[in-house]
Amino acid sequence: MPDGPGVSPDQPRQADVAVAPDGRLRPDAPPDQASTPDVAPDMPPPTPDVSPPPRALLVVGDDPPVQGDILFRNRLTTLGFQVRVLPARTMAEAVTARAAAAMTDLVVITSSLVSSSGFATLFRDLPAGLVCTEQNVLDDLGLIEQQGNNGTNEVDATQLVIYDAVRQIAPSVPSGTVTVVSTTSRLSGARPLVGAVTMASLVGSNIHSALFTYEQGASLAQGTTAAGRRVALFPRDTAVAALNDIGWAMVDAAFRWAARR
Repeated sequence: MPDGPGVSPDQPRQADVAVAPDGRLRPDAPPDQASTPDVAPDMPPPTPDVSPPPRALLVVGDDPPVQGDILFRNRLTTLGFQVRVLPARTMAEAVTARAAAAMTDLVVITSSLVSSSGFATLFRDLPAGLVCTEQNVLDDLGLIEQQGNNGTNEVDATQLVIYDAVRQIAPSVPSGTVTVVSTTSRLSGARPLVGAVTMASLVGSNIHSALFTYEQGASLAQGTTAAGRRVALFPRDTAVAALNDIGWAMVDAAFRWAARR
């Protein structure tokens, strides 16, 4: 009987070639194209979607930086920020730092910047997040009404009174009277504006907030508006080295929240 159209009677069928009499596949049989998996041509692997690291600028009052500033720089690096440190001891230096700040996600003004000569006003309208640990320039930034008349305060202590509101940025931080530094250190606070969210205050002086925040768009002093997120934070330079795990958790949360990370 013919093998079918187009097949010569003398030409062995594929089944005759591929299958031995016992039904097993012959080792010398050509591969069955129908059972051979498709192999994609050589192509380079897809490029992973890697976002650039967030950028942070540390504005300091000393060059080289003091210990607290170095610890902040190292901490920001650990958190994944690309960090630049610039002094702002003179107006010329402050102008240079302000230009660099325009290209960052976070600006940290540290407590080594003790000048209250108005340099900090250059940073007030930045769209970047801003964290300040220097109480003497909080009014320049519009975060408080004034320094005098009990507007700011400093205490030597180991504890802060932490409120439930802190969990908005640091869910792991407990509330209550909590130890935040391992040894007695200088901690600062200030009287925030009505629109601030107070998350911690100095022990024995609850009108002076040690950690308070403003969301972007909040009303600030002198008729200004927060161009980005704003944070006032408690540790003075000498206190940074004494921060314990809870203290660092508060600092980390402030950095991340301000930079939207």
